[in-house]
Amino acid sequence: MSSQDQFVSLLKTHQNIVHKVCNLYMDRHSEREDLFQEITLQAWKAFPSFRGDAKFKIRRFLERYSLANVNKVICVTGYLVPYARRNGAKDVTVIYNRVDIKSFHNDRKRDGHTVKEILCVARLDSQKYQGCLIKALKNIDMNLTLIGSGQMEKYLRELVVKLDIVNKVRFVGAVANKEIRAYYKSADIFAIATHYEGFCIPVIEAMASGLPIIASDIPPIREVVGEAGILVENKSEVFSKMLNRLKEDKELYVSLSEAGKRRVLLFDSELLEQKEKDLYLSLC
Repeated sequence: MSSQDQFVSLLKTHQNIVHKVCNLYMDRHSEREDLFQEITLQAWKAFPSFRGDAKFKIRRFLERYSLANVNKVICVTGYLVPYARRNGAKDVTVIYNRVDIKSFHNDRKRDGHTVKEILCVARLDSQKYQGCLIKALKNIDMNLTLIGSGQMEKYLRELVVKLDIVNKVRFVGAVANKEIRAYYKSADIFAIATHYEGFCIPVIEAMASGLPIIASDIPPIREVVGEAGILVENKSEVFSKMLNRLKEDKELYVSLSEAGKRRVLLFDSELLEQKEKDLYLSLC
């Protein structure tokens, strides 16, 4: 019997547990978070022979079950809508993730005269591809602050040493939300070379802080940033060129800063909370 056949057999054998998880997941009135974790753990223990691949398969099963059986699905970007529909969602609405943009507003004047500090806020993992930004620094006179922690930290630190740019890169680690605003305020540019996203909250925080943005040209970020940033292929030489351009072109720097502050109004928490409220009321 193949690994896939064994998994299907086990899934059928323990379908009562899986159904409990699904029903609990669907129950809006239960204390579902703690109970969901407990029952998911039970379901996971029921599949002892599939420690790696099965966890993903179980999650996909639950995801498809949920998408196909709810009355309404909320996607955080339009980019995710086709995915939801392919997996059974019938009625899909786009409501962006809420960000308290007012808390990121600051009084710093951004005139483009001294552009030196680059900020990236993201987990240190392969998806976020901070290595691209580190390599981009090699031949430009700028500094990079990395906020976040993750499995790639050792590799990234070694890369910084290898490129002999230890004095250009600062690893901060994870930062509490109430403290992170100061980092946005002191930075001159926000950059992220991520391979893929569903949304990207740090981009919103950066726009609210008045930071010009250079980011990967991928659909979710394109949807969020619009014309308020420079979107490029995530190659170090391309980022290096665009970072230098923003450093030298004061007019472009100021125009992107102002465009971001206008664009971010689309993600105001009060506006999006009202959209969510209206949606929930429509289901009553």
